Amino acid sequence: GNGFTISANNVHIFGFKVTGFGTGVRMSKNSSPYHTVYIGQVGKGNIFYNNAFGVGMYGEYSTAVIKGNEFFDDLANPFDNTVGIHLQSSNNIVGGINSGEGNHIHHLWRGLSYASSGNQNILVQRDSFWCNTTPVFNFAGATSTPNIIVANSGIISGTASANSVVEVFYQDTLGICTV
Repeated sequence: GNGFTISANNVHIFGFKVTGFGTGVRMSKNSSPYHTVYIGQVGKGNIFYNNAFGVGMYGEYSTAVIKGNEFFDDLANPFDNTVGIHLQSSNNIVGGINSGEGNHIHHLWRGLSYASSGNQNILVQRDSFWCNTTPVFNFAGATSTPNIIVANSGIISGTASANSVVEVFYQDTLGICTV
């Protein structure tokens, strides 16, 4: 089942620990008008722990602003087919430019997944991805996202679509990715 199933507009969800669900927060909207859900905010983020999907956005008219949250799996059994944020909708914001708006996404099978060729206008900024099997995943036919092939203190290499903006922040103090 789902922790929260959203069908209304302008819903704000913050300050919760959401654990043990199929999808922690799910929104599905396939007809006009657009509906937006705000998941987390600076200093009042949610903790999504041990869910199959932390957040799932589905439908042409679902939009999310996802800021200041933490997504992770059971640390005793990490990487067990869990996804932090699953986007099958457009016009989403994941993270942000201001302090505290970034999400912490770690110890998951997939940190962020794009599931549709219709995914457009998705902004991912200042989020921290670490210890994920695949930090960002594109399903076959999904909108192409930047693909970082090599990243370490000396080199960053990969591919991106024309006019993409890729921000890279390096920190080597997050620890080792084993439990």
